[in-house]
Amino acid sequence: MSKTQVKKNLVKFLDNDTIRVDSEGFYVVIGCEHIPGNNKAMWEARLKMMKKYSKKIKGLIIAGDFMDFNSLSSHDKGKNSITSIDKEFNAGNKALDELGKVLSKDAIKIYLMGNHEDRHYRQLKNPDYVKSGAQNDPVARLSLKERGYHVIEDYNNGLIQLGEHLLIGHGFYYNQHCAKKHIDTFRKSFVFFHTHRIQSYIEGQTGGFNLGGGFDQTHDFFNYAPKATKNSWNNGFGLIYLDNESNYYVQQIIWYKDKFTLGFELFK
Repeated sequence: MSKTQVKKNLVKFLDNDTIRVDSEGFYVVIGCEHIPGNNKAMWEARLKMMKKYSKKIKGLIIAGDFMDFNSLSSHDKGKNSITSIDKEFNAGNKALDELGKVLSKDAIKIYLMGNHEDRHYRQLKNPDYVKSGAQNDPVARLSLKERGYHVIEDYNNGLIQLGEHLLIGHGFYYNQHCAKKHIDTFRKSFVFFHTHRIQSYIEGQTGGFNLGGGFDQTHDFFNYAPKATKNSWNNGFGLIYLDNESNYYVQQIIWYKDKFTLGFELFK
């Protein structure tokens, strides 16, 4: 990897869909939380870790599907909804409040929309949804800008470039070898969620890292998936260190049997 000196505290939009971050430090990367259908035990354990290391955490990157938006799902069309949009937003705001309490005031915060947040934008094509007068814009209802988040709304094109060599996205491919597929397509190292699986593939100094997610697979939100599919899912998230020469170091953190390890510590 080339020795590209990292500038301090630099976050900028390269275009409407891509944010570049060039600030040395540790970044917690989460995705596929599907709030309020998230794994509550994992959520609490991760908050404990983030609170303990708040001074060392440079930033938080939410890489899509933080919200589930089951109430906007076309899969449940014609069925009685198991939640409401207001309940989902209330849960999302509570979760963001909790994250805000364990992050330092100057932490970098990025919110990339995933395909589940994109349910809102797809519904805007439905005249009945628009005429209902529902104010369901996730940026506004979650107060993301007021909370200090840099927001990427375009799920299909949104990317975060961490330093010179690493891209973070929600994920674009489902296939068995999706970690390899992402680096073959983007020709950079790539961190993503989307498939609810954990996987890594390394070629020399380029790697693809599928980080799982923070969902609760027993939640009613996931009744659409057969047992065989859910048995292949894994809970997890990432911790990435970006050094002052733009090199990255990815730790895939796996939640298993109600606990995860970080370094020599156990969190549960």
